[in-house]
Amino acid sequence: MPDAPVATVRADEGTWEQRSEKVWKKVLAKDPGSGRSMYLLRCLPGASIKPHLHERSEHLFIIEGEFWIGDRLYSAGDAQVAMPGTEHAEIRMPGGCLVLISA
Repeated sequence: MPDAPVATVRADEGTWEQRSEKVWKKVLAKDPGSGRSMYLLRCLPGASIKPHLHERSEHLFIIEGEFWIGDRLYSAGDAQVAMPGTEHAEIRMPGGCLVLISA
C-alpha cells in the first residue's frame, strides 16, 4: 500500500487572518479537489457571526470558551455537524472562544 501524503502545521506556524473586527481565522489544511478546509477560528469576547447557509457539511469542535447559536449554548468539548442546506442563526461569543472547523 503506498504512503499517503501528510502535511503538518505546528502550533506556532501558519498565519492568522482577520475575518471581522473580533474574529480571526487560521487555515490548517485545504483539499483542492473537494474545496474543503480545516481551520481554527479565534473569536474575542463580544464577537458574532451573521446568520448563514451551509453549501456543504460543516463540522465544528469547541476547544476553548463557549458560544451561542440562536438560543443554544455550546461549550468547550462540544461538537456540532451542520449538513448542507442548514442555516445557522446568528452565532454570538460573549466570552470569546477557539473553535476547530472542517468545511
